[in-house]
Amino acid sequence: STLVFDAQTQSKLYAKLEKNENFVLAGDYTTGFDGGDLTDYNRTFNGALSSLQFERGSLTSFVTSTDRKMTLDEIRGEGISGYYYLSQSNVTRFSEKIEIAIRDRYHFDEIIQRTRLTRFQDYTINYIDGTIMFKQPVASMDAAGNPIFIAVSYEYRSQEKDAYIGGLRYQHRIGENIQISTTLIGEDRGAENYYLYGVDTQIPVSDKFSFKGELAGSRSPELQDSNANSGLAYRTSMMYTPNTDIFLKAQYRQTDQHFVNSSRIGAGLEAGSQSYGFKGSYTINQKSQVVADISQQNTELGTAQEKRRRMLSLNYVLTSNEVSSFKAGIEDVYRESGTADSVDVQKDHSSLLSVQYQHKLNQKLVSTVQHQQDFTGGQSLRPSNTNAGLQYQLTKNLSLEGKYRLIYGDELKTQAIFGINSQLTENTELVGKYEIGGLTGDRRNRASIGLNNHWMITPDITLNVAYENVATVDSLELPTPEHETIAVSAEYLPEAPWKLTGKLEYQDNISSFKRVASIGGDARVADGLGIILKWDHFEDIYKQNANGRVRRSNLQTGLAFRPVGRDDWNALAKLAYISDFNSHVSEQVQQDRLIASAQIYWQAHEKLGVASRFATRFVHDVEGEMFNDTSRTSLFNIRADYHWSTNWSSLVDFRYLVMTPLNESNFGMATELNYAVIQDMQVGLGYIFNDIRDPDFSYLSMRNSNFYISLHLKFDESMFEWR
Repeated sequence: STLVFDAQTQSKLYAKLEKNENFVLAGDYTTGFDGGDLTDYNRTFNGALSSLQFERGSLTSFVTSTDRKMTLDEIRGEGISGYYYLSQSNVTRFSEKIEIAIRDRYHFDEIIQRTRLTRFQDYTINYIDGTIMFKQPVASMDAAGNPIFIAVSYEYRSQEKDAYIGGLRYQHRIGENIQISTTLIGEDRGAENYYLYGVDTQIPVSDKFSFKGELAGSRSPELQDSNANSGLAYRTSMMYTPNTDIFLKAQYRQTDQHFVNSSRIGAGLEAGSQSYGFKGSYTINQKSQVVADISQQNTELGTAQEKRRRMLSLNYVLTSNEVSSFKAGIEDVYRESGTADSVDVQKDHSSLLSVQYQHKLNQKLVSTVQHQQDFTGGQSLRPSNTNAGLQYQLTKNLSLEGKYRLIYGDELKTQAIFGINSQLTENTELVGKYEIGGLTGDRRNRASIGLNNHWMITPDITLNVAYENVATVDSLELPTPEHETIAVSAEYLPEAPWKLTGKLEYQDNISSFKRVASIGGDARVADGLGIILKWDHFEDIYKQNANGRVRRSNLQTGLAFRPVGRDDWNALAKLAYISDFNSHVSEQVQQDRLIASAQIYWQAHEKLGVASRFATRFVHDVEGEMFNDTSRTSLFNIRADYHWSTNWSSLVDFRYLVMTPLNESNFGMATELNYAVIQDMQVGLGYIFNDIRDPDFSYLSMRNSNFYISLHLKFDESMFEWR
């Protein structure tokens, strides 16, 4: 299921006109151009979006003006929950889209599985410094050895002036099954513009044969070679299933090194590559099957700087009965590698014979033993190895898995993975943020402090344990840094008036030790009075030459009070202590921040409501012996709203910000006139006289001294079903 707030917007304007399936929207939106592959374009903007439906097609278009730039980071999982660092800071709030992508360890351009994560429920992000902490550790590879990546696309503010960005995607249906789509994107980038364009099609020729194809191009002014700033990419695939026993698939893919689409996952691994291959399977009878895979990839540019790679595999699978299966196969790999401009080319060849036996020990426990023997001798791409594993099925969608692998060569190496595998049938996505009003509710607290565990020991207790001991020796795989990681987390979330969560993680890698700890809890200490507490700690201790450490600690606690039997006033208070320390730099750096705030709302009269807020922040900055400074910033805020009639109301907002010891101050003011269109929904017109911006005190506040249109919605917390 998906929970979406339509009225989510970064500016004071949000409007949507809708008729049947057609709509025009002004506010925050996601472009959602993902029907193709090479021209996938998924970005979050504030602007205009429209969708028009026709008898045999649809047209989606958008336009915006923004000073933001988009980038996509692909970060390898490390077996811990964080921190993971983005390449950019000052990330635009709520612009990120995070997916866990599992790639085929031999076919790097193939993504086996993609899982979209949900903000607050699966991870937390610091938009200022660009760091991510997940609720659960992100493994470096799955049980089959396929590498796991964290794909993060996000926007960040640049120093350039606002630029126009627009695009459209038209989808047309011919007959009942044939579909042809076109995409065009344009971005204003100063003297020259960036363009992304393409056409893709799906043609089911018959019930046995189908065809897919796409042709895409781009023009990017940022490329250093001004004579070659345009690139092409194309892909095609054909599938043929003459009967239920035979499956055949052929595919071809080519991407010029000058083709640029930075919003697409995996673009960096495919630049300057050509790949083609064939896959097929033949079911001999109900118990046996033959599977074949032939592929070749030529690369001009890429992370491995390979020039040519050819792989052939043939496997025979026999399922003797319901409790056991046998698999045998051969695999032949040839690779030529070297840097892009090298004359000498290194040639490697490997031939493997693989045997695997799987046996179901009982209804819940399955064992697997596999051996791969190399026959080429000398320097091998894939050394001989033996692995054994167990899988224990806890529930229908949850299992415990463990795997241990021995790799033979000049020295014996090991690889071990242990953890919990969850195949959930339902995913919940939350778009937007629900701010606490009054006393916090149980569902909101669980989303704030939960660790997203899935091993339910009792209805109230969940537990997760994961262990990794990884060393990459197969040179055909994407490299995995050697490390050993253990992670333990637990949740206690009863229906009682208190809850508790905690986790501990430890990693030992070549360059450092990493430690992660987290504790969270909340309690209803008295009627109408609730408290919530959360502490996160991260430490990275570098090994070589006593090369310092990086430490981050974040402690936050809050109080919410709503008197029992009274609805005319409530109060909130919050205290946060954030400490950052870094001695892994030439000049040791430390910053400590203490932030305290309190606010109260009073319904003074049936027509008059008054809210006041006070917040203060102390910051202590130290940079070696060169800099040592303490500063304080305080915010005073008062807001009053008056209901003139059943439908009409107005409000006025005053803010005063004081910064010491600079003795500087800012004053902000806004006023609004609102009209109740229907119950629990108001539209309004407002004017901002002066604006105040501060990352801690005025989140998504007034942006320009000008008129704005507002939309106010009132809803109940029961819509949030976290468990």
